[in-house]
Amino acid sequence: MPILFCLVVGKGTSFPVHIDANKYVDHLKNKIKEENSNSLKCDARELLLYLALKDKVWIESTSPLVERLMKGETPDEIHEYLVQTNKMSPFSTLDEALTLPLGRNEIHVLVVVPERQVDSLPKKKQRLDGRVFFSLEGIQAVDPASCQPNVWLDCQEISKVTAFPADYFVRNESIDVFHLLKARTTRQIVLEGSPGVGKSLLLVLTSFWMAIEGKKCVVLVRLVEGKGLSLIFLNGQNLSDNWKLERMSADEIAPLVQQCMRRFPKCELCLDGFQQSFLKNHMGVLMAFSVLAASGPYKTKQDDAGILDLCLVPFWSFSDLKLVGQHYTWDDESMEKKYYFSGGSLRLFLVSEMDAKIAAELAFCKVDLASVKLLNTQNGSRFDKQIGWIQMATLDTSDLSNYNRPGKWSYVVCSGFALRKLGDRVTLEYYKDLCHKAYMINDVGLFGIAFENYFHAMAREKQSIQLKVREYDSTKPREYSVLTFTSAKHLLKGKDQTDFEKAMKTWPSELDYWYPDSRCPIDSIAKLDGEYLLLQLTRSTTPSIDTEYLETISKCFPPNSSIAYMAVVPNKAICDEFRLSPADPVTQFPLRVAYVDDDFFTKFGNSMEG
Repeated sequence: MPILFCLVVGKGTSFPVHIDANKYVDHLKNKIKEENSNSLKCDARELLLYLALKDKVWIESTSPLVERLMKGETPDEIHEYLVQTNKMSPFSTLDEALTLPLGRNEIHVLVVVPERQVDSLPKKKQRLDGRVFFSLEGIQAVDPASCQPNVWLDCQEISKVTAFPADYFVRNESIDVFHLLKARTTRQIVLEGSPGVGKSLLLVLTSFWMAIEGKKCVVLVRLVEGKGLSLIFLNGQNLSDNWKLERMSADEIAPLVQQCMRRFPKCELCLDGFQQSFLKNHMGVLMAFSVLAASGPYKTKQDDAGILDLCLVPFWSFSDLKLVGQHYTWDDESMEKKYYFSGGSLRLFLVSEMDAKIAAELAFCKVDLASVKLLNTQNGSRFDKQIGWIQMATLDTSDLSNYNRPGKWSYVVCSGFALRKLGDRVTLEYYKDLCHKAYMINDVGLFGIAFENYFHAMAREKQSIQLKVREYDSTKPREYSVLTFTSAKHLLKGKDQTDFEKAMKTWPSELDYWYPDSRCPIDSIAKLDGEYLLLQLTRSTTPSIDTEYLETISKCFPPNSSIAYMAVVPNKAICDEFRLSPADPVTQFPLRVAYVDDDFFTKFGNSMEG
């Protein structure tokens, strides 16, 4: 009489079954039902049995897969066993069905329970219950508020339950927002912010923290792009008894939430990815949320005072994004390219450069000329979804209360791609204001983008650009001369290297300022008194110089052309400390460095070096 070790998928239970080898598979189903009559509510004939075989090897009882199965999880890997070739026919004897010898410390039969209906739902909204049970016992809550900034937290256990990265980077703003979420009492909190800044991640971390550390029951409802609607019940009173339902319909959510709230009156409701309009359609249930990671702006009214708080999740600085990129061993050039399209969106920064470019182009297609006028208003971004895609929100983090005060939030365009596309639709003063905001929040990447576009705007608007210039030498004293440049005709053109080279080879005689329509190692070219100046617009005191690329570009101009490289920085403090990297490059043309002679930039000093 063989001993079969069986495991019920999704239930976390395993057991041996003693049965004669000449019995049929249907007899085995009856045995399984008899030994699990309390937990298996379906008829024995409805059970689906699969051999626990893969590549002619039984699943070892000590394997990581069995560990997860015993917790009630249903890992993707298990579907490699639940295939037609492993399915046990009810018309076969066990002798016929068992194709390999049985051994010890093995799982032999996987039991799949058919889906059943949820009786509590109205008939029109009944669904087959595909609940997946899992345990949180022994798992430590992830708490960014208890960490130092710039560390990575292990989130693998959370990633097994719902869409979440295996590790999480803690920036200063994450610590601040999590402090506010932990301090929440009875007030509702709406996490606001630009797309892709991490609102959903903070909401999920908060939900698990409330269950594991706060011992609270939590209903987490998520609307995740590409994965649909899911409901996760976290039982803080019994961490071994949690479950989730995935790929639900919108009509199923509210009744299930209501069922959980009735059973656990003090249950916390956390919502992720919903627009305010969706919640209003389910006013009786979903509007009673504890924390909401909003999709789009959430309009408050006077009655919300003292009941509901908005909390901003700011956009990501380039310095923080670079730390993320370094974690994934990306080089500086790759990160610069990604940032050009992503701006302060972590989500876009993490995808490929091409995907980020496509996403940025699609976002910009949503913007019309009327919406662009809102760029220079304080609250335009909150209530205009078109602008919200490209204009991102931030704040002065020195005062924690600012996170809850929309009047203290600032809105900027921090994608180089978006600023280039906007062109003359925004004023010259906008770029100065952008420099000032970048300085106030100490975002060196944003300051660099703002300064570069300010210089282009000066040329485009035919403004006189006053420069103080010196020959570049890493050892000699610094003696500056005055250079004044006013563009009479500019050209914005060129999406790739072929376009750039063509622009040099076909340079019109009347053209005196060119800059590319995409990211390029050379930021612009100015023609002054017959000399072509290859300009690098930077806020860095130690920028890299690509001499090989400069030599390639210089050969595209007509023979015997006078060519020079010139780095342009915002002010004298940066210019005095300026050193190229490498410090003494060898080139076939002069190297110069200049600063903008404008009192506006003087106040920034050299503090924007990152």
